[in-house]
Amino acid sequence: MKNYLILYFIFISTIFGNKIIHEKVQSVPYGISVPIKAFLNVSETNVHRFSLLYRPIGNIEFIEIPLIHMGNSMYLSEIPGDFLKRDVLEYYLLLEMSNQTQAYFPSFDAVNNPIRIHIESPDTGQINESTLSENIRDFDIEGITPDLVIISPKPGERVLRQDLYIALSYFSIKDVDPKRVKVFLDGKDVSGKAQIDSSYLSIPSIGITAGLHTVRVNISNIYGQKFNDFSWSFTVVPGDVIGFGTIKKQTSKIWANYTGGKVNKQNLDFGEINFNYNIDLDWLLMDVVYSKSSLENKNTQPKDRYYINFKNDFMKLKLGDSYPNVDEYGWNGKRVRGINFIFDKGPIYLNVINGKTNRAVQGDPDNNAMFISNIDSTLTDWTIGLSRNNYTFQQDVFASKVKFKFGKKAYWDINYIKVQDNIATVSRIVPNAIITLPDELVPEINSALILDDYFQSTGNLYSIRYDSLINNYSTIFNNVDTLFLPTKNWEGDKPQGNFILGSNVQFGFDDSRILIKSGFSLSLLNLNKWNNIQNISELDSLSYDVTNDAFFFEYINLDTSINISQYESYFNFSENGQPLIPFIFKNDTMTVTKFLNLSSLNRYSKLQLRYLGHRIELGKKRNGPDYYSILNPFIRTNYQENYFSDGVNLFQNKLLMYFKKSKITEGLYSEQVTPIDTKRNLFNISLYPGSGLPTFNFGFISSHRSNGLDKLNIISDTVEGTTSTTIITDTLDNRIDLLSNQFN
Repeated sequence: MKNYLILYFIFISTIFGNKIIHEKVQSVPYGISVPIKAFLNVSETNVHRFSLLYRPIGNIEFIEIPLIHMGNSMYLSEIPGDFLKRDVLEYYLLLEMSNQTQAYFPSFDAVNNPIRIHIESPDTGQINESTLSENIRDFDIEGITPDLVIISPKPGERVLRQDLYIALSYFSIKDVDPKRVKVFLDGKDVSGKAQIDSSYLSIPSIGITAGLHTVRVNISNIYGQKFNDFSWSFTVVPGDVIGFGTIKKQTSKIWANYTGGKVNKQNLDFGEINFNYNIDLDWLLMDVVYSKSSLENKNTQPKDRYYINFKNDFMKLKLGDSYPNVDEYGWNGKRVRGINFIFDKGPIYLNVINGKTNRAVQGDPDNNAMFISNIDSTLTDWTIGLSRNNYTFQQDVFASKVKFKFGKKAYWDINYIKVQDNIATVSRIVPNAIITLPDELVPEINSALILDDYFQSTGNLYSIRYDSLINNYSTIFNNVDTLFLPTKNWEGDKPQGNFILGSNVQFGFDDSRILIKSGFSLSLLNLNKWNNIQNISELDSLSYDVTNDAFFFEYINLDTSINISQYESYFNFSENGQPLIPFIFKNDTMTVTKFLNLSSLNRYSKLQLRYLGHRIELGKKRNGPDYYSILNPFIRTNYQENYFSDGVNLFQNKLLMYFKKSKITEGLYSEQVTPIDTKRNLFNISLYPGSGLPTFNFGFISSHRSNGLDKLNIISDTVEGTTSTTIITDTLDNRIDLLSNQFN
């Protein structure tokens, strides 16, 4: 029986998993708030925004509210009861990914074909003999769309004002009662003005202004039974204007949020004011968004958000804040403020980004923006060293990505990212900075001074403004002769630079049921631009390697013919590089194998198969130990992984099963003779029985981690020639973890 059950799970399923898993709400009580629950079949890190959009029947615009992440893969929101007082309410779900793609539920034309919730009458169930006939007459033919023919204007059509004629035919519907046919124009009942008979209706065009209009028709038969409402929209154009520059639709809204409370004894107290304006010019859509936060502070990175977005069928231009996805490794969602331009037409995709990912912060004058870093008291006349701290350089970014698409089955892209800290944006001096004296300097204060003229004191702590210190240090202290503030290499963060070059390729077969993907990303990191080198010979004589022999510490042969200045427009090399000796500096022949195993290169390749509802993936990825992206700093490095996984959704996405088997190797430097290998197996079952019912998640993980050594020989007292014969046998830790989560 168990064998048959396993075969059933593997082979019977014939559905593919959707990104959004949701059980439709069919009907709700009158005026009672209804929760909307959904599950996402994607990683939370890939979600930019997940929204619920709803409207009472007859309304043109949808109301958008966020779905809140409740844990694991579940998201929850609520439609207020005040909106559940008409016969029908419509809604759909919108998922916006960090890679700028979107998913809808329902998946097919959700905006025009949303889910419909039928709202029960407030007196449902109170049926007696006197009201029985009335209830029968009001019985709706639920779920049946009337067979209508739109004569004019067609859905989405743009029509001149003088040519406007609104007409609809329902000839094929039997037993229509003209007295029960209702017509609404932009939500207003115009049945009294319309010409209505048993097979046809028309609306006079007198008084209809230019702009977007929606007609909704409610049809009932002679038995009092109502069909689903039917609606369509069209645009009236004034005069002879038919195309460029006409406003098709515009909306705006302003709202405020406030959060207050206490979490772990920490007070929460912040608010936001938001403004959103949208305009549709038919050939171009424009969005203006501004969010003002009470947390905005010039001494931190910005909390305010704003952008202006222009887009049409082949172009997107965003000015302000955006969250680009250039590459999985190099840049995957970090905010940038500047220009983000995308051109996507036919086989060409181009993305160009120019802006700032960090703004310059000089530091809080009252919080160690400047401080005394060292005191040289070896001579009679002391020297005090000052330094800067708690600042942030402006981080300038330029990136571009070009993709060549070969139909819908294959593409190849190449991307380039350049990140540079702008040293000039942080001042060497903060005149009003408060500097606290270290304890060893307090006894050197001139006892003849009136302390309050120079210092702010709290107990034994003495603080002084920088401008007062620099102008009076020889008077304030007995033995201080020099006050020194360096122009570079401050104690705070060092200015950095980053260069990344990447490429990806994909091939699809059998309607993309078979996908082959591969790519790489190569990085160069400058950890301190203050220590840039101008000539490769500086690496030849670095530190105690004083011999100029074209070798780095007699180990790496350097190509001394390279002119470093030719790379200055892309990257600045320094004594603090990662890797310290890039491959282009080596006097060595670069082969494909050597390139693929560079210490600063990440690469991956995978095969995806989607058949019988299964999502099978075989892959290999290798993240070099020296790879680093300033814009994506949390990528795991210095490991490689080979893996196999399979996921399947059963019973209309109510049961999700996932299995993954992998081998992970940590420690990729060639000098590391005993890398750590981890063999890992993961099996997960998730059950989502339906709305209002508890959900279950069961996870099974086994992991075996080893460096290949099971015995350690400890050698001691080697000076006297004795060797210990102590042997330690490695102890393996075997355990099984069972985790179950249940929540409503």
